[in-house]
Amino acid sequence: DPSAGGTIAGDAEYQLRTVDAAITDRDLPPVGDHVRALVEHALQASYPGAVVEVFGSCASNLASPESDVDLVAHGHAGLKRGDGAAAIEVKRILEAHLGESGAIRDFAATPHARVPVVTFAAAFPDGSDRVATVDLTLGNAEVVWNSRLIREFGRHAGGDARRLLRLARVWARQRRVSTV
Repeated sequence: DPSAGGTIAGDAEYQLRTVDAAITDRDLPPVGDHVRALVEHALQASYPGAVVEVFGSCASNLASPESDVDLVAHGHAGLKRGDGAAAIEVKRILEAHLGESGAIRDFAATPHARVPVVTFAAAFPDGSDRVATVDLTLGNAEVVWNSRLIREFGRHAGGDARRLLRLARVWARQRRVSTV
């Protein structure tokens, strides 16, 4: 425990043990891919050619059981990055197409944020009562490539590199350097 006056190396080892204990791949049902497909289908009626992709910790294989699901919709001129009006319209479309099932609910749009986002809650497809928070942003397909790069680095570099990526994520979040 670092509070007992440990060294920096001891603190890092403690953090790694904590990360290893808290994050396991087997705790993560495929909620991201399930929700991605539903959202993409709902948007394509209004935005032909729209593509919805998972990014962030779920896509980079660094998610914890408490992680949210990050989605980005792109591939249509109406899905512009930073467009708050588009976020409001996307919320309306998703509510109309997906809200009736009850599996996806609590829709909200934050159109005036630096990065406008549509948030909602999605039930896990495994039949449990677990719910994931989903954040949908628009037009920023570059985030998908960043997540893929991190995932591939962790996959090819081995377990220690993946542990280091997880530790960096925990460190950044604890110090509010990053929200990812």
